[in-house]
Amino acid sequence: MNRQEEIAKLKEMVRDIDIAKMTTVEADGSLRSRPMSTQQSESDGDHWFFSYAYTPKVEEIQRDRRVNLSYTSNDKNTWISVSGAAHMTRDAVETKELWAPILEA
Repeated sequence: MNRQEEIAKLKEMVRDIDIAKMTTVEADGSLRSRPMSTQQSESDGDHWFFSYAYTPKVEEIQRDRRVNLSYTSNDKNTWISVSGAAHMTRDAVETKELWAPILEA
C-alpha cells in the first residue's frame, strides 16, 4: 500500500469517529492526552481541530510539535493510532470553512 492509499484508508476509518485522544509532550517530557473533536480529515492526511489559543496543549505543541492521535470505535472494532507533527494556524478562511455552531459552546 502506498502513502496515498494509507491516508485514504485512515480518512475512511476515522470518518465516523468524532473524538480523538490527542497526546502532546509536556515540558518535562511526560505525555498528556485529552479528547478533541475532529473537525475534518483531509486527503493529504491533515486532521483539523479547534482550540482556544491559550491552553496547555497549545503551549506544548509550540514547544514540541510531536503529537499522537488515537481514535476508537468499539462498535466497529476499530482502534487507530497515528503520529505526526502539529502546527497552529489562525487562518480566517479555514476557520470559517470548518466552523460549526456546536463550537459556540
